[in-house]
Parts: sequence; C-alpha cells; structure tokens
Amino acid sequence: MLQENQFKREVAIKASVADILRGEFAENEEGGRALLISGKQARRVSILATVVDKSGQENQAYKSAVIDDGTAQIRLRFFDNEPWLFEKAGIGDFALIVGKPRSYGSESYIAPEIIKPLKDARWAEVRRLELKALQTTTMAGINEGNAVAAAGTPDALEAPD
Repeated sequence: MLQENQFKREVAIKASVADILRGEFAENEEGGRALLISGKQARRVSILATVVDKSGQENQAYKSAVIDDGTAQIRLRFFDNEPWLFEKAGIGDFALIVGKPRSYGSESYIAPEIIKPLKDARWAEVRRLELKALQTTTMAGINEGNAVAAAGTPDALEAPD
C-alpha cells in the first residue's frame, strides 16, 4: 500500500541522444521543466551508449563524460555528491544510462542517476529497434489523428472530382 507522502520516481523515457538534442524544454504543471520528446514529457531518460571521453579536474565543480549512441554525442555531468557514479564506466564501456535531461546556456546535458555497464553490445541493436517501433507508433498516431481531423472537415465529406 502506497503512503501518501512516499516518493514516486518518474518513468525514464527510452530515447536516443539525437532525440534529446532535438527536444525542447518546457515548463510543466508543477512548475518544473521537462524535455519534450515526440510530444511526451521526459523528466528522466534511458539511453544505451558508449563512453567516449571522461574529464574531471580538482578545481571544477563537476566531472563530465561524453557518451555516443550512434546518433549523436552528449555530455554527462557528475556533481560533487556523486563521485562514485563517475567511476562506474570507463572510456570504451557500453552502458545503460538513466538520468535527467538538463540544459545550461545553449548546451543540453544529462545528470545521470544510474550507470550500468553492459557486457553485450547487441543491446544497442535491441534499443535501436525499440526506438524505431516507438517512432513508428508515434507517427501512426499522428497520421491517424490527422485522418480523423480531416474526416471531420466539410471539405473531406465532399465527393472527389
């Protein structure tokens, strides 16, 4: 039984790096910001990618890593309270990354919550197929919505010439 004040974690939306970079941030009802990806509000994202670069200097407020999923690259930012998370995956490691999409200035980045190195890179193909299926479903819904909207217009009810 769920208590009223118990924390409920948002679902992580499966996305590609390119989807995140194309998405737009918008204010939501609660006053927070969410990334809009294909019409869905994403407060958390799930990505399968390879770590291609890591950097962290003692005088910086955060450490960072760059990941690449084959569609684009994006930076992960690790702040002082999560040094253990930065060490979870090294350069060249293929990993599942779950985190919150953020932006600072003109740069979009991810504040990771979970990093799990994966041994089998074939999961990348599974994710590619999942994203393709999600995109096809989204496009079918848009096309179906357009067809329903068009059927409701007087022009659509006239017989073709």
